[in-house]
Amino acid sequence: MEDLVQFMQDADPDMVKVAVLAFAMACRELNATETSSVIKGVIARRIIAYAQRGERSAERLCRQTVEALLPRRMR
Repeated sequence: MEDLVQFMQDADPDMVKVAVLAFAMACRELNATETSSVIKGVIARRIIAYAQRGERSAERLCRQTVEALLPRRMR
């Protein structure tokens, strides 16, 4: 999550809240709540990338991240 917070330092405070919520949701959905910081970094970078493209919904940020990281047969 440090990647997420560091990147979002210059972002709108509301966007930071959305991204942090999306991060928590994606970690929970991917069962990554107690996993390594490397995996959480990958999740955070995906969320940042989607947010940079203009996505502003925590639910959609989460869904896009989960879909990008899970193999198709596991969804």
